[in-house]
Amino acid sequence: MARIRVQKPLDQLLKEIQTDSFLLLLGKYQATDSQGRYLHWNDFQWRVEKGDPELAAWVATKLARKAIAKNLSLLQADGDRCFNYCIPESLFAQLHRIDQLIGGGRQISEGEVLSSQNKNRYLVKNLMQEEAITSSQLEGASTTREVAKEMLEKNLSPKDKSQQMILNNYRLMKKVVEKKDEKLSIEFILELHHIATQDAIENKAVPGEIRKDNNIFIGDLYGETIFHSPDWETIITRLNDLCDFANSDHSQVNNFIHPIIKAIIVHFMIAYIHPFGDGNGRTARAIFYWSILRSDYWLFEYVSISKFIQEKRGDYDIAVIA
Repeated sequence: MARIRVQKPLDQLLKEIQTDSFLLLLGKYQATDSQGRYLHWNDFQWRVEKGDPELAAWVATKLARKAIAKNLSLLQADGDRCFNYCIPESLFAQLHRIDQLIGGGRQISEGEVLSSQNKNRYLVKNLMQEEAITSSQLEGASTTREVAKEMLEKNLSPKDKSQQMILNNYRLMKKVVEKKDEKLSIEFILELHHIATQDAIENKAVPGEIRKDNNIFIGDLYGETIFHSPDWETIITRLNDLCDFANSDHSQVNNFIHPIIKAIIVHFMIAYIHPFGDGNGRTARAIFYWSILRSDYWLFEYVSISKFIQEKRGDYDIAVIA
């Protein structure tokens, strides 16, 4: 991963940049660019129109995003701030297309599309294998797809750590599908982590146990620390708040959050809280599936999100840690 360029917080930029310089650009720079892309500063700075001050254009963009942002009062960031999110029109369009493909989630049941026998056959031979293998590759597993598939299909014992990681992720997916109708709890999160990391864990971490120190530093290829996880003593409180958020009904008009957006938020929060010494990514992806399936988006049982993350790894890293 190349060096990620991060700009100063908006409140600090507003103190340093002359007001007139960005006021003239407020109507020109919106939450997304002309192609509907929600750009990070890392990419934005190279796409500013010639003649426009880069920082002023960035401030105008950030203000446009702030205007449509919604606060997540249950989910706290650094200090006394809470997280927020915004959905630009381009994202609404993509969510609409997904809803059309799924058939409205609740409107078409999975039984009308696939028989139970065909569904199980497909899951065994496709999604669970693909997600288990690709998710493990994201974490450094090096076993070939052919060997991994043979192991899963023939129920062979893993021969090394890479194969163990793949087997764990396969079991993890099965557990998520099994418990998709249950509420999220710290106990369930610990169970998922234990399954994901049994005999395949680093950093002296323990499967199913929350970290008890702050020795978590996420850096880039240049050795620069780009993210510090929250203090370990706040993890239990943060996870309880996350469970309250995940279990809340967000289908009503006055508090609606699109199920896909909600699943993304839950995934991000596990990555942000970083409750474990190792295995946070595997656990976060599993909880994404739990959240989206609990909202009756059953078609996601047949989609490997790790495959898409792997294909866009640079964009994923920027979105999560920058």
